[in-house]
Amino acid sequence: WYSFFGALLLLVALSASCVGEQRVLWEHTESASRALAKHWREAGAHVNADETVSFLVALPLRNPRLLRETALSVSDPRSARYGEYWTQEEVNAKFGPAAESRAALEAFLEEYNARELEWSRGDDFVRATMRAEDVHSAFGAPLCRYVHAHADVAVVRVCAGASATVPREVRAHVQVIDGLFNFPWLQKRRAPPRKRVVSNDIDIYAAAGDSGVVVDVSSHSTQAGAVAVLKDPLVPGWTMRMSAAFDKGSASILFSGVPNFVNFTLEVCAYADEPSSCDAGGVWVPYSSALVSRPWATVEAARRLYGVPRGTAHAGLASQSVAEFSAQYYDPEDVKSFFELMGMAQAGASSSPNIMVVGPNNPKFPGGESTLDIEWILAIAPSAPTYFWSIGGGGFLLEWIMETANATDPPLITSISYGEPEALMLPSVQERFNAEAQKLAVRGVGIISTSGDLGSSDGLDVCGGDVPDFPSSSPWTTSLGATFVTRDRLSPLCAGGTRSPLFAS
Repeated sequence: WYSFFGALLLLVALSASCVGEQRVLWEHTESASRALAKHWREAGAHVNADETVSFLVALPLRNPRLLRETALSVSDPRSARYGEYWTQEEVNAKFGPAAESRAALEAFLEEYNARELEWSRGDDFVRATMRAEDVHSAFGAPLCRYVHAHADVAVVRVCAGASATVPREVRAHVQVIDGLFNFPWLQKRRAPPRKRVVSNDIDIYAAAGDSGVVVDVSSHSTQAGAVAVLKDPLVPGWTMRMSAAFDKGSASILFSGVPNFVNFTLEVCAYADEPSSCDAGGVWVPYSSALVSRPWATVEAARRLYGVPRGTAHAGLASQSVAEFSAQYYDPEDVKSFFELMGMAQAGASSSPNIMVVGPNNPKFPGGESTLDIEWILAIAPSAPTYFWSIGGGGFLLEWIMETANATDPPLITSISYGEPEALMLPSVQERFNAEAQKLAVRGVGIISTSGDLGSSDGLDVCGGDVPDFPSSSPWTTSLGATFVTRDRLSPLCAGGTRSPLFAS
């Protein structure tokens, strides 16, 4: 009897232990799988057990309905509470996660030997750093190394198809795990039109400016000169023809007085004796891309285009920021040159504006996107306090908005010229971004997001379907389109405002 009773007690104890260890599946959605299949591939390299893995965890917020209502009321000029913004402490106290959520998550991560836990001010985010072997044990799923199809980037993630789990008692205290199951969006940038064309006989380099096109031709043989012909494919019979003799094997041909905003095609022929020989069986080499003459993009032109008065100054405590990702940096010397070339110093702006850098920046490797962002936000508001907010380590939107919400005095306006097709994002990431944007709105902080400058098809060659990008599709950002002062008229640009199926209401 004692043996039976002892066995019964042991069985009860084991059953209780099993109940405590019950685990539930974590999301590994179809959208993430599509992103994986389209852009990432398994590298095959072994993930060492001691390799360090870092990921971001978002805890559920309290009072989500009140958060939404408050964000709307303080942001709507028709509301009696318009402009009654809250402090960071008030926002965290009312909407931050419950204390038991931090306790449960902290205990879980420490049980699996988390090396470092960095908590946000409101305890709503924590960045965990763990050994790969401990991550495997914590989530019950192996880790694999992946490389991007178009970028020299490698990441460690839970292996595709693996069934990751978390303890049931922990699941209710976690909204998002960013950096283990989803992949950073590194869009392949379209290569700029090839400027140099090489044939068997000649090299061609062409560039368009304001009301003009210059064509540089060099010969591989003993040719005497070259003939260049510009054509407007949309106006039958419109051509301009120029020729030049080679001097030491090269010639420069200038077309002046050409109409702006026209997509010209170019053909070049080298001749051995007279230019007329090109019309009698000569070899014409087509240039690889259209040439579009257009006025130079200047600060003054942008001000005229958008009706921004000269001498406009920032108001009171207004501040601005650009958010940058994917190792996009800027060079202060380039900004200084931009101000000097645009005559900004003469207009009352300093030729060396004070830019506050948050996060990594390597001036030796400036990026095109980031340089454009910082220079043109300063072009419109040169005297406003300006931040260059750079996210390192492969982080993206959730990382940026967490850092901004964690700042005691964040810039009041941030411009984000990056986005990701919302269909490829985890719904939980979009939901949490929206909630964080609402928290910022309650504090009087706004987000300007790009809707993309490739039309509603997001640059696909054939029109026929909308491809909404996030965070542009978020109802909690102000989405701006692009102005094509000039564009390739020969390629389709799909129009008709993109409508998000997720946030249509």
